[in-house]
Amino acid sequence: MTVRRLGDSSVLSITYSARSPEAAAAMTGQVVKAYFDARRRTQAEAARRAVGWLSGKVEELHRLSLAADDAVEAFRRRHGLLASNGRLIGDQRLISMTEQLVLAQAELGQADARNRKLEAILTGGDLDAAVAQSLASPLVNELRQQYLEASRRGADLAAKYGAEHQQTRRLKGEAEEYRRQMFEELSRIAAAYRSEAEMTRARVEALMADIGRAGAEKSDLDAVQVTLRDLESRADNARRLYIDHLARLDTARQEVSLPEIAAAVISPPTLPTQPSSPRKALSLFIATSLGLALALAAAILRDFSDRSLRRPDRLRRLVDAPVLGLIPLIERPPLFHPDFSAFPICRPDAIRMADMLDRHAIDNPRSRMTDAIRKTLSHVTAADREKSTVVIGVVSCGAGEGKTTIAANLASLNAMRGKRTLLVDADRVNPEASRRLAGHVLVEEPKQGPGRAAFLPVLSHPSAPLALLACPEPPRAEGGPLPDLDPASEIEKARDDFELIVIDLPPLAAGHSAEEAARSADGILLVVDWGRVNEATLSEALRGAPLIAAKITGALFNRVQYDRLALYLDGGAKSAASVGMSGYFSP
Repeated sequence: MTVRRLGDSSVLSITYSARSPEAAAAMTGQVVKAYFDARRRTQAEAARRAVGWLSGKVEELHRLSLAADDAVEAFRRRHGLLASNGRLIGDQRLISMTEQLVLAQAELGQADARNRKLEAILTGGDLDAAVAQSLASPLVNELRQQYLEASRRGADLAAKYGAEHQQTRRLKGEAEEYRRQMFEELSRIAAAYRSEAEMTRARVEALMADIGRAGAEKSDLDAVQVTLRDLESRADNARRLYIDHLARLDTARQEVSLPEIAAAVISPPTLPTQPSSPRKALSLFIATSLGLALALAAAILRDFSDRSLRRPDRLRRLVDAPVLGLIPLIERPPLFHPDFSAFPICRPDAIRMADMLDRHAIDNPRSRMTDAIRKTLSHVTAADREKSTVVIGVVSCGAGEGKTTIAANLASLNAMRGKRTLLVDADRVNPEASRRLAGHVLVEEPKQGPGRAAFLPVLSHPSAPLALLACPEPPRAEGGPLPDLDPASEIEKARDDFELIVIDLPPLAAGHSAEEAARSADGILLVVDWGRVNEATLSEALRGAPLIAAKITGALFNRVQYDRLALYLDGGAKSAASVGMSGYFSP
């Protein structure tokens, strides 16, 4: 059973659960019938009690009302306060004289205004001013019409025969005569108005004198009227209470004979057509809504808690260098087996680009990655155009972000242009470039000897001016010494033989080793794995390597998911389309 408020009314909803629909409907009907029977008995008993109490109260109020009316009439007779239509005769007379005085003063004002206007007209002799007054007198109106007609005819004759013509002078004389008669009539009207104004003024003075005498008489009765009003107020209150209780007594008597229940059945009990619980649609809706809400909350929480770098503008502000390109995510194809039949190689010590990602810029000249590598090469060579040899280092925040792939593609694409290019693997802890390009000649545990360099001999590509300064594998035994590399001296030796030297640097997480390897670089290219590098982590790594941070000339986002890029750009899908240009580049 539930109760709902609808404005000033309440709606009582009765539900009953049973195993069969017929039992539920029958029990609900019995509950409604019992409710109405109880309400009817309760209201009848309350009405009987109200009739008994109201009967005694009505008799008492009736006696009080009669006593109050008798007191009012006795007071009036004692003080001679006669009344008519609910008001004292003296008050009615004073009100009537006041109203007459107001009307008389208004009439006097109008008469004075009329007299002043007529006096001004008569004094000035202005015919145009007399036109308004001519409408109040038929004679003046007739004279005005005759004056206008004579003036018009005189003007016509003057135009034809001249002003000195006899007929013209005659008509002019007639017009002047009409004008004189008009002002004589206005003078008589003015005299009548003056007489009327005098009579009105005398009436106003008489009324003022009468009001003064009536006011003096009324002031003597004010104290008596205060008491009279108090008695009348008490009589009125007693009368209203009597009438109100008498009406309530009549209502209570009607309720005793026929109690009125202030309730109605909105809808009778009906046979249920389907079970009331469980509500499958509602449960499914609630579960779906709750799931969507939780999923949305989880997505929002994940988005707010994710501080990974995905937007070029944030990376640009962080490194204070331009973002040169967005390299898309490319699924790594299977590696080729380093077989001589797979490559046009004539020497066993030549560079073998077995990984398809390392030669992506060569094999796919119209891809997004190739375009970004080409733009990076233009930026690097334009920055140091005065130098004959440009040394550029490629670094990332951590391992596995694709810096080796970017370095290999930079070097190979520049070599395909016919430029002499050297790729230096300066990562002595994890020489990934040497493994992928010169794995067939690496020495796993090199023996350091007097006068022997830690780098392997320079390897060259058989069909392009590309060379590799490979780093040997670090020793597998724990505690073994790392190769004693000196990239700066090797790079200084190679400056005269190459136009571009690309250094595959250790990641920033390597700390001092990365800075030692980057000392000979003219500029640093930072590779950031899109969505996998935290902004705070990269910022801390750059603060730990100030030499590298000062030499960064550009940055690349690697492994960008273009289908999700629109979610992180300010312009949405349009910005992603303009960056990606999916209809222009090949896959």
